[in-house]
Amino acid sequence: MSFLVLFKVFAAIAGTLWSAWRTIKVLRMTEGSTVEGRVTYVEGKPGIGGQPLLTFSYTANGQRFHKTWNETLDRNSQTKLMAAISRYNRGDTIEVWHAKADPEVCCIGPRVAPLEYVKGKLAEWVENLAALFR
Repeated sequence: MSFLVLFKVFAAIAGTLWSAWRTIKVLRMTEGSTVEGRVTYVEGKPGIGGQPLLTFSYTANGQRFHKTWNETLDRNSQTKLMAAISRYNRGDTIEVWHAKADPEVCCIGPRVAPLEYVKGKLAEWVENLAALFR
């Protein structure tokens, strides 16, 4: 029993350090550019049903990227996801901001404000920590 508790504490500490490192790395990525992307899948439109899901693709630095909403800087905003789902259809053209240092770091539209990103990461961290002890 005590081994399991120690393991959970270690996992929580390791996860926190990893999350903090990733957050700091992303916050340092202030330079980026906007490219044209395309919506590849939309599910969960109001009145139709289904789980909210939006996927899109874009090209940056000669590489093609395919992302889901959960892989963007806006992943913690359910409100923005629902707004995007109601606004876009499959095949629509969208603006995608990506970091120049790491083109995989992206969001739909303008870059997410750093404070909003930190708030979202903190909420995600607290939720994950609480899940460890349920």
